[in-house]
Amino acid sequence: METKEIKAPAPKQEVKKDTWEYKDRNYFLLNNKMPLTYTLPSRHSNRYSLVYFDKDLGYERELRYATNHQSSFVDEQKGNVTLSHIVFEKGHLMVPKEKRNLQVVLAKHSHKN
Repeated sequence: METKEIKAPAPKQEVKKDTWEYKDRNYFLLNNKMPLTYTLPSRHSNRYSLVYFDKDLGYERELRYATNHQSSFVDEQKGNVTLSHIVFEKGHLMVPKEKRNLQVVLAKHSHKN
């Protein structure tokens, strides 16, 4: 009599769904004294820490706003990068839906309050 091995089905890998909503967003400075222009740091340095703790990976990841890359994380950016300034004028910054990368950086920015 032959014995057959029954294999359990392989567990299905969960596919992460992109839940980011594409829309125009407005950002405002919350302090009482609004300068004419205010610039947020757009990359990590010794003076301004710009890291984000990724719960899925379990470690801090460095952020950088590069206009020519889809990801805002340095470890996912390959090749040359084009850095840009993040400037609030009169306490306001309007970001169109086409600049998703900037919206993600602002959502994860350590100076967002």
